[in-house]
Amino acid sequence: MNSPPPITSRANRRRALSLDNPSTPLLGSIGRRRSDRRVRDEVLQRIQRMHVVSRTQCFTMYSVLALVYLAIIGAVFFARRPEGVVPALPEDFPAYETLPGTFNPYTAWEHLEAITKEPHNFNTRANTDVTKKYIRDQFKDLAAEAIAAGRRNVRYEDQDNTTWARIYKSKQQREEEQDPSTTLAQDTLERELVEYVQGDNLLMWVGGVVESEEDGVPVKIEIDVNQPNQNALLVSSHFDSVSTSNGATDDGGGVAVMLALIRHFIHHPVQHTIIFFFNNAEEEGLMGAGSFMGAPPNSNEDLGDGHPWKKFIRAVINLEGAGSGGPSLLFRASDPNIVRHYADNAPYPHASAFANSAFDARLIHSDTDYSIYKQHNLPGLDIAFYHRRSMYHTITDWLPIESLHHMGSNVQATITGMCNSGYLDLLHDSIGLQAPLSPRSWFAGKGVFYDVLGRTMFSTELWTSLLVNLFGLGLGLPILTVVSIYVGWAIKSRKERRRGTSPEPQRAPTHSLRSVLDSSSISQLGHSDEGYTPLSQRSNSLFDHQGESGEHHRGSHSRRSIVRRYVGPVARTTFLIALIIALDLGAIAGLSNGLYNANPMVRFSSPWIVIFGFSIALLFLNTFLVYLFTVIETAIWGPVPIVRGGNQWTFALGVWWWLVVIFIGTGVAGWFKTGALYGTTVLALFSGAAGLLQILLCSWTVSEGVEGVGYSWVFILVTSLLAPGIVVLDLLAVLIFFSHQSMIQSDFGLMYFMYGTALIPITLGAIPTISRARNFKKALLLELLAGLVIFWFITQLDPYTAESPTSLYYYQEYNQTSKTSAVTVATDSGAGYLHKLVKDIPTIRIPTAPTDESSASSPPVDNSCVAVTLLDGFMEQCIYKPERQVFEDDGWVQPIHVDWLDPPTRGVDGWTEGRLQIQALETRMCTVRIPQTSVGHESQLLMDALTDEGKRFETPLNYRPKTLNVFLREWNRPWSITIRVKGLPQDTPDEGDEEGDEGRKKKTPSHKKREPIGVQVVCQYDDWVASPGYATEYNTVRTHIPEWARMRTHTGHLFSVGVDIEF
Repeated sequence: MNSPPPITSRANRRRALSLDNPSTPLLGSIGRRRSDRRVRDEVLQRIQRMHVVSRTQCFTMYSVLALVYLAIIGAVFFARRPEGVVPALPEDFPAYETLPGTFNPYTAWEHLEAITKEPHNFNTRANTDVTKKYIRDQFKDLAAEAIAAGRRNVRYEDQDNTTWARIYKSKQQREEEQDPSTTLAQDTLERELVEYVQGDNLLMWVGGVVESEEDGVPVKIEIDVNQPNQNALLVSSHFDSVSTSNGATDDGGGVAVMLALIRHFIHHPVQHTIIFFFNNAEEEGLMGAGSFMGAPPNSNEDLGDGHPWKKFIRAVINLEGAGSGGPSLLFRASDPNIVRHYADNAPYPHASAFANSAFDARLIHSDTDYSIYKQHNLPGLDIAFYHRRSMYHTITDWLPIESLHHMGSNVQATITGMCNSGYLDLLHDSIGLQAPLSPRSWFAGKGVFYDVLGRTMFSTELWTSLLVNLFGLGLGLPILTVVSIYVGWAIKSRKERRRGTSPEPQRAPTHSLRSVLDSSSISQLGHSDEGYTPLSQRSNSLFDHQGESGEHHRGSHSRRSIVRRYVGPVARTTFLIALIIALDLGAIAGLSNGLYNANPMVRFSSPWIVIFGFSIALLFLNTFLVYLFTVIETAIWGPVPIVRGGNQWTFALGVWWWLVVIFIGTGVAGWFKTGALYGTTVLALFSGAAGLLQILLCSWTVSEGVEGVGYSWVFILVTSLLAPGIVVLDLLAVLIFFSHQSMIQSDFGLMYFMYGTALIPITLGAIPTISRARNFKKALLLELLAGLVIFWFITQLDPYTAESPTSLYYYQEYNQTSKTSAVTVATDSGAGYLHKLVKDIPTIRIPTAPTDESSASSPPVDNSCVAVTLLDGFMEQCIYKPERQVFEDDGWVQPIHVDWLDPPTRGVDGWTEGRLQIQALETRMCTVRIPQTSVGHESQLLMDALTDEGKRFETPLNYRPKTLNVFLREWNRPWSITIRVKGLPQDTPDEGDEEGDEGRKKKTPSHKKREPIGVQVVCQYDDWVASPGYATEYNTVRTHIPEWARMRTHTGHLFSVGVDIEF
């Protein structure tokens, strides 16, 4: 053992002196120095845990976030795929049999196969001789079956004798009459048109059966058509198709379901009468439903009394098709109460209020018979198939039996529940109970309805939804926040009392709001004794409370202290979220425009890849913005703790969606009376719940806390993102199925922008996790690489495939007077696609040299197809002369016969009037046109009604129609019109020569011929299957287009024959 050094050395003398110095004992300070170093090391380690995330921890956080997103995508995918929504078929259920409470899809399938063997447009023989005859034969069989079952209140009408006219006044006429409808769309106001319709519909009456007692004996009372004051439900569909489709989805499915429902309700009656209405000419402009209902109440533009049975109707269910297969969607409704019957009874509910609002806002330019019934103030449901829109109205339209089962099961259950309730009886009474000046009456008929993954459905009045948003969330969330803070403080105080000691005695707990929010917590990085809070915990920051005295704690109750410590940072972060959303919208707009220019119609075949690309782009932008804000915040206020960063974003998201539900979910939705913004309610509810849960979890521990609290962010993430993500993505899925194969004029990326905007609420929920995970640069690099690869892949995809085809529109005109023909082919596929579609057609020549597009507007001289761009480049078309002139070559020298019954004669009232007879062979649709009104000149068309009494269909003179569309019930029957013209040039004398009695010439007046007025008669032809002669060119084009294209009509019809006459 070595001896200690002598004290005589200078160093030892200093050391010895220090041992005797009570103020600085050297040996005693050695241990304290070592202790201070350990404390300093522990503080540095805690700071490290507060601000640094390891690779493993970062990977864990992003993995959990990815799992949550996969759960959202998986739930929506498996629920919304066709086989996920459409129910399985029942077993051992032969066709034409019925069971209580069960729809028989095999019966509907038999009917569908029978009526969809060929196109059956209103203007084809297949419509009258095949489809209509089949339904009439089914009526006879069902009536006989009802009699055999003891039913005496089942009857049908196979000949509708109603007549209806729809009149369009010009804008000038409306302004002259000070009509308030002058604010309607310009295209409606500019027309001076009368549509004359002869009803060609089929109806089946299935009377209700009411159970009663007579002298204590139960009896059944049948309700028949001759009993007044009864209430009936109308179930409607149309049995005509377009000329380019066999009409499986539109609307063979609805017809087949209705025929199956008739048989079911014959054997299993309900208490109220059901009228099954099979109408015709829906594809021509809702003509069948219009003739059945007649003129709406207080209408000065429609003429017609409608069918006698319409007086019994109290509500309506319309069955339609707007795609090709898939589930049936309740997409329009006019009364929340009738929606409630669907929600309560349908076994496989599928509904969305988004389309309802889109129709009300006129964003969707198609229509159904539902609009006719709505004009008559009938509450109703509009249910339609909507998948595979690219097959819609094409020859490859197909409807599986599972789709029939889905629609039939929902409609049958809804009818049963509705007709066995008092809804039809109390409908008008319940509406009348609302005070005319009550706020609720302002939103009458408006509702919010949607299903969640096809499993459950929410339905309520719009008024109720607005109250929930305003008071339940607008006021309820702030109250719950205060309550949660005090509950958290109580939990924290109780735990401290149980422990008996405080880990930091110098910092005693205070009974204030701040004491809860300033609680210590455990982050996902490990335990921290620093006590950093969910809002902020930095030195020299507004939230720093390290070393604060009790007097400062007592002063923290002041309003200024609360604003400085809590409201300010949350408001600042909320502002950052608003800035992020604004930048997201700008990025989406730029990406949408760029994608539209690079590959405009890629959404047609690959919408989900586009959605994935937008999601990656939004996550990349959000990650970059969070990184940028974190750097700026660190430079101004100091390092940002992990827990504070994530939790503060969580609170701010809750505040943001709280503001959104107040101003948008309540204000905008109430102003526009729309139920399409229900997603804001869901987002505010679950984001607010996540914030409240965050407060409670942060208050659960004191110092050390409990094991496992470090992963509380997982529960917060699931609460704030899972349910809202499913609801929003579910709405987006319905929107994509409904619109991704639809064409919008002047799109310019609007559809892409709409898809990307719907993704913002889903991607915003990832911001707290992004803030916690840190490692921003690596995350940004991975997201950037993934985004670039995906968007490059999107630009290389083929927009049109055999499963997602585009359309080639066809229209052929034949002028019987000049014996010339012209064909118009067009496409809305994008620039350059027209020539790709017609390049293999042998009867069309594509010019090799550039051709002036102005020459394409002149009458065609050969079969050259010169593409002309229309609608801002959205559509291309060309007009060419076919090799074969139809009709004349077929021996139909004059398919249209036009003769003057009464030649034009000038009357004393100044009107020149003539009566014209028209007979068109093998067509039931014709149009008569005269020139538009000019200065000093008036003209008018009057339709002579084709009734047994021979009465003229008088059109009021003040309507002055210039175009008359006629829809006839019978084939090849002559009809007549009266043409009246006022303001023709007066006969003026002219100098002439005439030999007198004395052999010399003298001047005598002669009459100058007036300039004739051109009158054109055009009749439509669509029967290309039964009349292949005049469809030769069409069949050539149809059989030579690519497999990724389908034929459609350009103007609603394939062929027209025109005759020019002079008046």
